[in-house]
Amino acid sequence: MSILDMKDVFFVRNGRAIVRNLSWTIRAGEHWALLGANGSGKTTLLKLITAYEWATKGRISVLDKV
Repeated sequence: MSILDMKDVFFVRNGRAIVRNLSWTIRAGEHWALLGANGSGKTTLLKLITAYEWATKGRISVLDKV
């Protein structure tokens, strides 16, 4: 079972691509850390996962719910 499954996700804000062509799968039992410089898109990525923002293109599934 996948906890998170992202396929070809894009997110554009004000004409600027914040997330480009991201595919990522987190499976049960895995542990991840999200690291990056200020302004690199970490918070935007978390907002996409939690549905506070909607992807411009692509598919996001959390706990097998699209």
